[in-house]
Amino acid sequence: MCFRGTDESVAGWKEDLNLAVCSRTSGQEMARTYLRLIAKYYPGKLYVAGHSKGGNLALYAAVNAPQPVQERILRIYDYDGPGSRLKTDAYRRIRDKIRKYVPRQAFVGVLLGQEGVSYRIVRSSGFGLMQHNPYLWWIERGRLVLCRRRSPVSRVIVGLFNRRIASMNQIRRSGIVEAISDMIGFSGKESLYQLGYNWKSSIHLLLAALLEKLRCRKKNVMQKRI
Repeated sequence: MCFRGTDESVAGWKEDLNLAVCSRTSGQEMARTYLRLIAKYYPGKLYVAGHSKGGNLALYAAVNAPQPVQERILRIYDYDGPGSRLKTDAYRRIRDKIRKYVPRQAFVGVLLGQEGVSYRIVRSSGFGLMQHNPYLWWIERGRLVLCRRRSPVSRVIVGLFNRRIASMNQIRRSGIVEAISDMIGFSGKESLYQLGYNWKSSIHLLLAALLEKLRCRKKNVMQKRI
């Protein structure tokens, strides 16, 4: 069974980020219920997979499935899904069944990665956030083309982001997600891929959006003081 991810919209990307900072969402609970129903009506071995949000849902559903269902799962394929805050005995039981793939310039799929779960790195013809698009991943002879390491930009930026997020409480984590989403919204782009098609101009748009957001925040603070 396979769970689909969000579309390329900014709203969809925000949902992916929320999966990484929230302990549980209604979508995850629905995925858990769906897996149990599938296991009930279709006996035998199971494969659970998904891309982006779908990868997170696949992992959450498998971790929270009853142990008899977990024993029937052969593999869990997570294609660039954001991490979940999972540190349970049920998770440890299925950890070795997880196969996670992220692109070389990964961002979404390495947010708050699961403890003890490694991932394979896939080559992509996209740039930056465009690499999240699985249609741009390289395939040869029916297999994904792998590379050794994530890009330096991905390692540095995501490393800083994860360390910063880990040091925050839940309220501040949610605020960071909101701020990033608002910043992209200020850029005037409706999807991540619009940002990726012309990345040089998109960088200028994001910087301008950040400055505008800072100006708005400063203005609000000044008005409250008055």
